[in-house]
Amino acid sequence: GRTSTLVAVDTNDNIIYDDYPGSGFNVDIVKVDSSGVEQWRKTVNQFYHNINQLQVGPDDSVVYVYNRNTSGAGKLNIKKWDSSGTLLFTAVTDITTGNAEDRRHPYITPLPISRYF
Repeated sequence: GRTSTLVAVDTNDNIIYDDYPGSGFNVDIVKVDSSGVEQWRKTVNQFYHNINQLQVGPDDSVVYVYNRNTSGAGKLNIKKWDSSGTLLFTAVTDITTGNAEDRRHPYITPLPISRYF
C-alpha cells in the first residue's frame, strides 16, 4: 500500500507530504489545500526510500532532501520548488564522511536543510 512519512504545513494551511507506493524507486511530493484538493504533485526518482526530509520555508517554498545511493556511494539530492510547484533548483552532493555503511544510510545524522531557504 501507499505510505506517507513526511508532512509539512505552509503559511496558508496547505499540506505537503510524500506519497510512496511501497515499492519501486519513485516517490511523489504532493501539495493539497486545506480542503484536500491537490494543488500539485512532483515525482522524484530516488533509489532508496530510507532517507528523506521535507521542509517548508517562510516563503512557502518546499525543500526535499533524499538519498540516491548508486553503486554503494551515498548521494544526497536536494530539490526545491516554489509555492506554485515550479522547480527552483536541484543539487547533488556526495556523502563523504563516515564509513561505507554511514554513507549508504546517512539518516543517522540530521540534515541541515534549513540553509536552503
